[in-house]
Amino acid sequence: METVCGNVPEFKSGDVVTFIGDSITHNGFYHSNIFLFYATRFPDRDFRYYNCGISGDTTQDVLGRFDRDIAVYKPNVATILLGMNDVGREHYGPDKTEPEHAAARKAALDVYRESISRLADLLAASGCRMIFITPPIYDQTAKFDADNRFGTNDALMHCVEFVFRLAEKHNASVVDFYSITNQVNHAVQKKDPFATVIGADRTHPGEPGHLLMTYEFLRAQNMPEYVSSITLDAAGGCFSGLINCRIEGEASVTPDAVTFDCLETSLPFPVSELQKPALDWIPFQQELNRQVLTVKNLRTGFYTLRIDGSSVGTYTAAEFTQGINLAENPATPQYIQALAVKAVNDERLNVARSIRAVSEINYRFLVAWNPIPDEEEPLRQALQEVLDRQKGQPWHAYMTQHVEKYMAIRHSGDDLHGRMEELVVKMHRVNKPCVHRWEIVSAGV
Repeated sequence: METVCGNVPEFKSGDVVTFIGDSITHNGFYHSNIFLFYATRFPDRDFRYYNCGISGDTTQDVLGRFDRDIAVYKPNVATILLGMNDVGREHYGPDKTEPEHAAARKAALDVYRESISRLADLLAASGCRMIFITPPIYDQTAKFDADNRFGTNDALMHCVEFVFRLAEKHNASVVDFYSITNQVNHAVQKKDPFATVIGADRTHPGEPGHLLMTYEFLRAQNMPEYVSSITLDAAGGCFSGLINCRIEGEASVTPDAVTFDCLETSLPFPVSELQKPALDWIPFQQELNRQVLTVKNLRTGFYTLRIDGSSVGTYTAAEFTQGINLAENPATPQYIQALAVKAVNDERLNVARSIRAVSEINYRFLVAWNPIPDEEEPLRQALQEVLDRQKGQPWHAYMTQHVEKYMAIRHSGDDLHGRMEELVVKMHRVNKPCVHRWEIVSAGV
């Protein structure tokens, strides 16, 4: 399957983007990675995005909170990643073979199709551009001991097919997480049947899986591969190619040493240690994260590269000729600056998760209470009723933990949104590239 209507339009300054979804969005990293990519690759592009995922949600649940939890942001762009809960995983498994199970599976998919169609109509009526995202796979093939609701992944394929048809109807675009996770998972398990690109619960991707999904989203948006590229000819004493950068002042270029000042327009994307397993699955660095320095015709030998006076590595003349991807080098001042941007983005993500924790209780656990009790004792009683009904369920401990967090921060909505806005502004203050001095000096033969 291919993205409908060509490439997925990129985000522009002034856009307000809502990422609509379930737990994969609520607690996930893919949207935060996308925001960090934009903040490092396009430092002057200023847009807002809001995590609108709630754990456990079906598309029908999203419809119930649409006005208060999505439309309230007045988005002009919305991504929709739903389906994992809609298929009704509880209706699948080797012991679910009776006619009533088949009927329940069909009913769940029918409700999904009707609900996501209604959601698309609501977004279209508001003038919102839609980006449909197919759900990642449910890993029913990994050979580990986690409970296997076999058949769930086949059901998700029905969701995928319907999403493509719905996107075509609305002249919208699609990012296909299902196909990329399915393909990569198959390749990984050919080498190791116990491996997975999804999490140990077969449902929720970890950070490598989210980088895989980030890669697919950015690739669908046709993001540029270069952070920057500097090419020069040491014998000719000149620069022969510059991408996303410019040379400031006079440069000294000889076959024995090079010195120049350069202003790049982007920063590298800092891949964390937890994300790095994904680099064995996809060419993220090669296709989306290239900060390349190429120097031809240096005399044979070893050379130290210094940026702003600090050594960032020693390379051979042959390596310089081939080109060095500095986006993979954590010692450069550009990478260190990108880490500072990431630190602010990580803090913003944590604030957003607190906002989602309040939304989760309000729109999932307290949906039957209107209005929601404001005084502490009636509210605790209402929440306890919900918890009591869920005793024995695998998510009971999760719900109990979130209830306590909710009680602590339920009146902090304005403060949390204000803090998130402050952090976005801070990101756009610390992400501006600056001029650096580059030196290539002999390190001996």
